[in-house]
Amino acid sequence: MNTKNNNFFFNSFLFLILIFLYYLVSENYLVFYVGRYFDGCDMMWSPSSLYLQNINVFDIYFSELKDNYIHCSNYPSYSISNIFFMLPFGAFELDLAKKLWLAFNIVLIAHLYFIYKSFFSQNAFGYTLIYLIFLFSKPMIFTLAIGQYGILALWGITICIIYEKNKLVSFAGYFLSGLKYTFFPIIFFYSFYKKNFFLILLFIFINIFALSAFSFKFDSSIITNFFNPLIVGSQQGGGGGDLMSVLGNHPTFPFNYIIILATSFFYFIIFWTKTYNNTENRIIYISLITITIFRHHIYDAIFLMPMFIYLCKSKNKLKFFMIIIILYFWFVYHSNFLEEGSLIPVMYTKGFRIFNFILLNFLLIFIFLDNLKPNQSILKFKTDRLKRKFNNYDIKFKL
Repeated sequence: MNTKNNNFFFNSFLFLILIFLYYLVSENYLVFYVGRYFDGCDMMWSPSSLYLQNINVFDIYFSELKDNYIHCSNYPSYSISNIFFMLPFGAFELDLAKKLWLAFNIVLIAHLYFIYKSFFSQNAFGYTLIYLIFLFSKPMIFTLAIGQYGILALWGITICIIYEKNKLVSFAGYFLSGLKYTFFPIIFFYSFYKKNFFLILLFIFINIFALSAFSFKFDSSIITNFFNPLIVGSQQGGGGGDLMSVLGNHPTFPFNYIIILATSFFYFIIFWTKTYNNTENRIIYISLITITIFRHHIYDAIFLMPMFIYLCKSKNKLKFFMIIIILYFWFVYHSNFLEEGSLIPVMYTKGFRIFNFILLNFLLIFIFLDNLKPNQSILKFKTDRLKRKFNNYDIKFKL
């Protein structure tokens, strides 16, 4: 890229950041858009803060003191390792910790901007516009407002894949994506498929060490502490369009989890054996399958960003329908008029979740067919004819 383009790209980025920072400090804008203002409900400050006060967060959570000691919904549903990861934030008062967590996430957002630019796009203006849409999307605002982990997990998965040859950097991304259980299974399948046992063993070692240290400090059972986050997580509400939320408790545990893991593994194997999986595609496959199968809420729709960039540069005209789907998840999916007691009270109903699950699968089908290798078959079904129809598909009206 020449100097002129570099300058334009840099200036565009500065302009974008200035706009972003403007609305980050605008309380009225955030309250209007997501109904809350940096409350830090999901930033998991409380478990680490309690740890530093020599208080076992699980003892508090499973008692009547939960609301007195745990801020908002800082319930310990993430891995034990996350309690140690968040200790630098837990060492500060909540108000300062929220600001530091917000600043940390903005740094990750800025880094993702440059990463995706170098891997996904050569058009500086077009890419900046795409990223601006992403920044103003409701999932992004929601993630920042409540202190969710989606940005950290997306950044972790991204650097794990693109820096795959650098073991330590790749592991940093691998570890961070595993702090919240629902982000981890697909990236784990990928590491196992690639026989990257360094990542797997180091991840297991660090998590066992964290689990042991926590259990030793509070003289509690390692086995109990391993399952406690899963129990806490199972008591939280369902997501909005993933298989886990569609199934709910039907069938009951453990059969529902067996179906979920088996389905996610089937998706993974199909994509990794039947399609071309370059660096860009691997990031998209992992992010898309993750939010389609495992429990995720509105804020985790930021995982659609790699797919959004891919669609914007795709030559297949079906992409316009796929872009509409992503824009639906970013700007319509969690709207006030869909809430209970509103004009169209479908939010959190089974039918609404099934509808969203189908839309996510449309995105998966699109990128699957767009990257399908020749002479493939799935469950004895030959895919060549389907691939030809996909490649030749033409929209009958002009856009």
